[in-house]
Amino acid sequence: MIGQKALEHISRGCLVRAVIFAAFFVVTLALASCASGPNQAQGKEVADFLQEQDQARAAAQQLSGDQFFAPERFEEIAAGQSAATFKTSKPKCALYINGEYHGLTPLKAAGLVPGRYAVQIKREGYKTVNIAIQVKDGISDYYYIEMETDDEPTTQGQSQETPEL
Repeated sequence: MIGQKALEHISRGCLVRAVIFAAFFVVTLALASCASGPNQAQGKEVADFLQEQDQARAAAQQLSGDQFFAPERFEEIAAGQSAATFKTSKPKCALYINGEYHGLTPLKAAGLVPGRYAVQIKREGYKTVNIAIQVKDGISDYYYIEMETDDEPTTQGQSQETPEL
């Protein structure tokens, strides 16, 4: 017959196996939930971001290639390099170059290949700005963009003030 110590040893072994199985089960569930993809809120953010990029690309295609926005100033840098720095009257505007999101202003886009670029600047509550720039080899351009509020114009004869009661 099995002694008392042998029974304790067997029951401890079963307990350890049960704990290991439970841990394995929890980890498996966690991995399965991660693999199932983003939740609905994240999916909406991704869809909104992709829609913004599509709109930026469409606006970039409409810009005239012959009229370029003049830089506020520029400086010469090493040959084979070029850059463009963007500063806006309101910080943290989304900046798109040729329809690709590059970040929030103020922003320095280094390593640009010389050529024409369509730039779009967006911020909620402000009008979207579309400009075309010409990047040149060995030049770092600095652009300042004034952001205008997206307020709807008031009609003539109507006052902004609320009447006193």
